[in-house]
Amino acid sequence: MKKILLLLLVWIGTLWGEIIVGAERSSEYLPLLQGKNVAMVVNHSSLVEGEHLVDRLLREGVRIRKIFASEHG
Repeated sequence: MKKILLLLLVWIGTLWGEIIVGAERSSEYLPLLQGKNVAMVVNHSSLVEGEHLVDRLLREGVRIRKIFASEHG
């Protein structure tokens, strides 16, 4: 049943075309973050066009005050 559901989700995803993750839609969320203290929950795969999301937001002038990341081992 899980395999069928996964295949169905993949198939539906192909109908919509290109998938754009939220981190890549900065024009929609950057105005909401300007002037605010921000905390991030990220990991090593939080990349936008090869650059880590935290680095990208810092470059854009977002005040990141806390970074939470998963720890294993």
